[in-house]
Amino acid sequence: MDGDTSNIKSLKFQMIVKLCLGCKFKSNFFDWCDACKLKHFKLNYDKSPSGNNEIDNRLKYYYSKSGLSEEFIEWISYEEFKDITHNVVNKETYSALWSKGCICDWNKDKFNWNRKIKKVALVNFEYNIIDFYRVLKEKEQYKLYGISKDPTSHSYILVFDDEVYNQNLCVKCQILSNFFYWCKSCKLNHFQLNYGEFPSGNDEIDNILKDHYYDSISPKELIEWIPFNEFREIVLTADNKEIYNALWSKGCIYDWDEDKLSWIREVKKVTLVNFKCSINDFNIMVLKEKLYGISKDPTSHSYILVLDDEGYNQNLCINCQILSSFFDWCKSCKLNHFQLNYGEFPSKNNDIDNFLKNNYCESRLSEEFIEWIPYNEFEDIKYTRSEIFNAVWLKGCICDWDKDKFSWNRKIRKVIAVKFKCGFDTTIKALVEKEGFKIYGISKDLASPNYILVLDQILCIKCQGHGYFDWCKRCKLIKFQLSYGEYPSGNNDIDNFLKENCCESKFDNELIEWISYIELEDITYITIREDSSIKYYTAERNRMVLTLMEFENLNDLLNYKNKMQINMKKEHPEPFKSYIIHGISKNPISLNYILVFEYSQDFLNFLNEPKDYQIIGISKDEKYKYNLVTYLKNFSHFLCSDCKPRKALFFNWCDDCKIEHFSHNYSDLPSKNNDINIILKDNYCKSDKISEFIEWIPYNLFIDITYINQGGFSEVYSALWLNNNIYEWDHIKLEWKRRNGYKSVALKVLKSSCYNISGFLQEVQSYCKIGFSHKITKLYGISKDPDTQNYILVLEYASHGSLRKFLDKYNKYLITTYKIQILKNIAEGLKEIHSKNIIHQDIH
Repeated sequence: MDGDTSNIKSLKFQMIVKLCLGCKFKSNFFDWCDACKLKHFKLNYDKSPSGNNEIDNRLKYYYSKSGLSEEFIEWISYEEFKDITHNVVNKETYSALWSKGCICDWNKDKFNWNRKIKKVALVNFEYNIIDFYRVLKEKEQYKLYGISKDPTSHSYILVFDDEVYNQNLCVKCQILSNFFYWCKSCKLNHFQLNYGEFPSGNDEIDNILKDHYYDSISPKELIEWIPFNEFREIVLTADNKEIYNALWSKGCIYDWDEDKLSWIREVKKVTLVNFKCSINDFNIMVLKEKLYGISKDPTSHSYILVLDDEGYNQNLCINCQILSSFFDWCKSCKLNHFQLNYGEFPSKNNDIDNFLKNNYCESRLSEEFIEWIPYNEFEDIKYTRSEIFNAVWLKGCICDWDKDKFSWNRKIRKVIAVKFKCGFDTTIKALVEKEGFKIYGISKDLASPNYILVLDQILCIKCQGHGYFDWCKRCKLIKFQLSYGEYPSGNNDIDNFLKENCCESKFDNELIEWISYIELEDITYITIREDSSIKYYTAERNRMVLTLMEFENLNDLLNYKNKMQINMKKEHPEPFKSYIIHGISKNPISLNYILVFEYSQDFLNFLNEPKDYQIIGISKDEKYKYNLVTYLKNFSHFLCSDCKPRKALFFNWCDDCKIEHFSHNYSDLPSKNNDINIILKDNYCKSDKISEFIEWIPYNLFIDITYINQGGFSEVYSALWLNNNIYEWDHIKLEWKRRNGYKSVALKVLKSSCYNISGFLQEVQSYCKIGFSHKITKLYGISKDPDTQNYILVLEYASHGSLRKFLDKYNKYLITTYKIQILKNIAEGLKEIHSKNIIHQDIH
């Protein structure tokens, strides 16, 4: 409205709307009464300018009650705004030029207001009277000039001073000086002003940053987008290629400036962690208090987590940073913690180190830990035996996890330590399963090659305080297991022998140890005249000279179980009675077992003397427990006078001598079934060649037993036969030679043969009658399943399976002549069995 129009209105006011007697002579508007002020309001703005009674009443109230021109809130016609411009950040806010201008002061001459053109901020206001009153209450702070209405949208508009009003805040938030009280929209506007709309270039990360920006209720919770160029003095950490240290020049947020409506920052030393973006991992990390924000390396384009340098544990991965309990960490972080506490290879033994690391990672309770314990942590060491001592563990055992220090709480303990030489893995696993045992860890005395197992206690209550030989069998076996392992030799017979000796011995010189081969030094071969499968050596162990007897045949070492049952003369030469066996060992290269004796030149001289007997292994004497070597006279002593001249030719012996030799090899009753024993002995006597032999084969000589197929009355398995088959007669030793290595065989198990053996016997007799033929599957022997008690035929293994299976697979590749040869072989095989009055069933 121009000046002339204002003057006209002023004159009109004076002439038409006369002031009351009290105001008639008052030239200052603010001295008028309320009624005269309202007359002036009506003249300037009409009776109901807004069309809303509540707004009109509020405008009239302020017009009549204001004491200063700055306090006025006017109704402003929308047509008075020029150059209206939309705010990019806040879509509800506009900038404009108010052509009529704001009230400055009162013109006493014109009886109207002097005005000044003003740049203003227009804010769309979804009218709510409660919010409107609150805005009006704070109007002085934000210089609210008035209210208008958009004629197009019909929404009310608040008109503020453009210089004072923050166009990025809504009306409600204008009066809130604290950022954390703002609405979501205003917080997001502030985010966009500071970081841009899509700072990371990754929608999921941007959304998380925005969500976190408006959900946070304190500066410590904020997670920002941090431009990479704000980092200075970036240094790669020595231990981890994915982690850097840097100085954040702009600094982290630590408070809000209510006057400037911006963040107060502090320069900070930070840790930068390369982060291969995974939204799930990032969601976990935003829970971490000292995560300042995320950035992006402009060179590698990898995302970077920015964390407090003091609060970040560089030995933990991102996920484990927020996990205060050790048992919740991932395997990699547990291994890092292991290395910090014990070193990468504390024991210098790969098997032990791997065992300790696996235990450290897999344990779910502190009681399950088995640690590496340096020997210098033991004090007040007192040996109860050469391999057992009591001590005080100064550092102490693990009690629980300290979540604040990220380390273990410990308690000093009295412990018992046992030296062990082998089998630590199985030893510990077996002991862990025993109730009442707590294994603290493994150690090693640098002056000894043996490792040490550290326990709470190994003895039962009854045995505590007593000497070793007064211990009960259970405690002795536990000590054995700790020293040598559950199965030190890998052979059940030898292991049982050693355990029995451990339990029954009453004196030190009766004990027979398992001696690890690595304990034997300076091993030297000795040439012995004796014709046997035993080799002799000298060696040293703990500065003691020893004699070693290496057995090429395992059966020779501990075959007293079978050979003592036959009626052969057994003698114990005097030299053997003088020397105690120290132990048993095993050559890791040849896999042969070794008896370890005290060294004596007299003993070696005795071995070199010509003898008509053979050393076969360990025996048992009533006076000396397991400390003698049993020997057998050469089999020629047991031949009859007729067979001795032809002892080199087994097939020329009489039946009695053959039966004696059978018992020598298989015992009198190998199968425990008379009918089968008769068949085996009859076959042994009547066979004219080795290929016709049918042996008794103990079931434990089969390994790698695998199911193949089944028929109406049998099941077929494949297996490896450890002893292998007989192939030649040794005319000097008068025994059978066997092929080296394993032999693949087929095991045909006849169902129900455990109680109905007639069918099995009939089939065995058929094989005996046929003898050996290249056209018919070879029968090597008979065995018995100890679990089902069913008898087994041990047959030649056909690698291609049945003929039907072979033809199904290879028929299209076979030439005609080969097919004819197959038919010819079948015909010849049938002809051969028919000639012996045998009807073919399924034996071919």
